[in-house]
Amino acid sequence: MSADIQAYLQIDDNTPADLEPFTYDPSTWDLSSDLGLCGCKDYAFFASISGIRNVTDISPLIALRGLPQTNNTHDPIFQLSDDLDDSAVGWLTLGEIQAAMDHMSVDRTLITSHVMRVLECMATLERLVGKDRVRLVFSVHD
Repeated sequence: MSADIQAYLQIDDNTPADLEPFTYDPSTWDLSSDLGLCGCKDYAFFASISGIRNVTDISPLIALRGLPQTNNTHDPIFQLSDDLDDSAVGWLTLGEIQAAMDHMSVDRTLITSHVMRVLECMATLERLVGKDRVRLVFSVHD
């Protein structure tokens, strides 16, 4: 059986720069049909962000922490908790993803182009809206 990821990008384009990130409801980009992340089977990436399919003796740097706080019950990320129990759900900013990959010694030259596209989109969006104002909300299920 194979592992798979369900993921969304949340972009904090509604909170003024002088307030904490994600004070107001973000925009959400459903990656189920965009960028090819779902179905990519990049197990080194999955292991680094979730611990699932981890073949090393290294524990993930950041434990799965459920859904991010939001007051918008119409946000599509709530589908993650509808489909799975919240312990299988996590979220990370770009900096956290990079640190998690470094922690697990993920060879960047071996990650799939699908993951690279997501990371590049996150980097571009961060340049537009600010550091730590973009996050990947995901569930990796095996």
